[in-house]
Amino acid sequence: MFDFRVREESCYPPRQAVTVGTRYTWGMDSGTRTLEEVLRDLDGGLQDLYGERYGGLVLYGSRARGEANEGSDVDLLLLLEGPVEVGREIRRSSGVVASLALEAGLVLSLVPVSIEDYGASSDPYLINARREGAIVSPAAG
Repeated sequence: MFDFRVREESCYPPRQAVTVGTRYTWGMDSGTRTLEEVLRDLDGGLQDLYGERYGGLVLYGSRARGEANEGSDVDLLLLLEGPVEVGREIRRSSGVVASLALEAGLVLSLVPVSIEDYGASSDPYLINARREGAIVSPAAG
């Protein structure tokens, strides 16, 4: 099983490690993809797309709380260095997100946010994401 852990070099407060193992049916050949496989591929695709601006993903909502059911969406924050124009970043990342979502049969809800806003905003939405969320990235090794 793929293990996602907090990035040690990050500037965020430490969060719990998240391991997710639910399997989803996808494609015509009834293959399966786990959520951790989807998150790993999304992480890699976004790293390629954003390069040094990429600060990671935060899984929050029902999946982070362990309350998800089969139809639950996957709530994610896309952390980026510098100013973030939400609409522009949604359009920019949509190819990576949409292809993985269709392949896995999941609804991936990705919201771009600056690393600064994620760490310091008093917006209730981000306060909740900081409280219940987990920064996910493939564990080294």
